[in-house]
Amino acid sequence: MKIKVMVKNCKLVDLNKLEHFQGKLKDLPESALEKLMASIKRNGFNAPVFVWAGHDYILDGHQRILAIKALIGYGHELEGNKVPVLEVEAKDEKQAAELVLTYNSQYGVINQTGLDEFMKRFDLNIDYMSEIVDFNVDNLKHIYLDKNIDNDEKEYDENINTEHICPKCGYKW
Repeated sequence: MKIKVMVKNCKLVDLNKLEHFQGKLKDLPESALEKLMASIKRNGFNAPVFVWAGHDYILDGHQRILAIKALIGYGHELEGNKVPVLEVEAKDEKQAAELVLTYNSQYGVINQTGLDEFMKRFDLNIDYMSEIVDFNVDNLKHIYLDKNIDNDEKEYDENINTEHICPKCGYKW
């Protein structure tokens, strides 16, 4: 399968020229790598890699580069073997390191109500999305499972006579 580069108007750089700058700052669990690879296969390479201007050091996009290299290892091809990059100015290594940390920070938090509205608005499938995104959607599946409830199920009615008597001792409950 040929993986298409979906980003336009960016400089394209040979995949093998880019160097990792963050070292072992983050782990990429196998399950997250699989989700990222599935996303790239479905949507193409759709976000530019941020590199330190004048260098080939990756400031943001380390995991995407690992995923694309893994896909190539599985026999996929990257269009032109080049990735889109945006060059970011940094005066020195310290500022470049600060940028790495800011790019890896998540400032906003996805909330259940907002995600529910978003998923419904765009008719997104929760089961499929749980295969390609790396935030916990398992807790949200109950929102979408309500669609599958059998309408013949009866709700609890507290007025139902539920009195029972134990045949041995006469205890009532």
